[in-house]
Amino acid sequence: MAIAYDEFKKNSKKVIAVSDTIFQDYLKELDVDTAIVTKDTIERFQKLYENSDCILFLPGGVGTFSELFSAIEENKNSSHPKKIILYNHHYFFTPMLKELYHLYQNGFIDDVPASYMIIESEEEKVIELIEEMK
Repeated sequence: MAIAYDEFKKNSKKVIAVSDTIFQDYLKELDVDTAIVTKDTIERFQKLYENSDCILFLPGGVGTFSELFSAIEENKNSSHPKKIILYNHHYFFTPMLKELYHLYQNGFIDDVPASYMIIESEEEKVIELIEEMK
């Protein structure tokens, strides 16, 4: 996560930290443009989505998967979809991507994952994507 944070700051991108109350003390330690504290994880995702032009997903736990699927669903129903970048570090997300392709092949979703997110396994390419953002 630090590499992404450093690249955003180095490229003069606005950094917004969004966290629910349980981690609000941690927000004070961060050098961010805006810190937003929410009452729960559902509101946290809403604020994250509302305040982002691009959402970068790094390997993580259940919360990361929840936010990723929420972002995909929001983009599907939005007139102003957000850019989703999935950093597939050491192919962490590959099993999940295979499942999404399986859902597509069986008609449960309309589009292949690569049509609604940028999937990148190389750190340098993720950094280039950050640098290219306006």
